[in-house]
Amino acid sequence: MWAEGERQRLRTIWLHHAMGMAQFYIDSSRVPEAVTVYQRVVQLQPYFEQGHLGLMKVYDSIGERSAVEEQYKILKDLLISELSIGLPASVEEWYEQWELHNLRVQ
Repeated sequence: MWAEGERQRLRTIWLHHAMGMAQFYIDSSRVPEAVTVYQRVVQLQPYFEQGHLGLMKVYDSIGERSAVEEQYKILKDLLISELSIGLPASVEEWYEQWELHNLRVQ
C-alpha cells in the first residue's frame, strides 16, 4: 500500500517518456519503431486514449486503414465494456475526419 503512490508516479514518468519516444520516431521517419512504442503503451496502459490515438495516426500515415479501424474498435469496445463510457471527443472527431477523408480517397 505504501508504494502505490510511487508506482503511479513511475508509471506516469514512463508514459510521458514513451509518448515522447514515439513522437521522436515519427519525426525521424522511423515509423516501425513508433508503432512498437505505441503498441507497448496501449498494452501496458489500455485506458490511455492518447496511446490508441497515436497508434491510429501512425497506422494512417503508412496507409494501414484496416489497422486504424481495428484500433478504434478496440478502444471503443474497451471503454464501453469495462468503464461504461464513450470515446473522448478528440478521438471521435479525429476518427470522423479520417473516415471522411478516406471515403473521398477511395
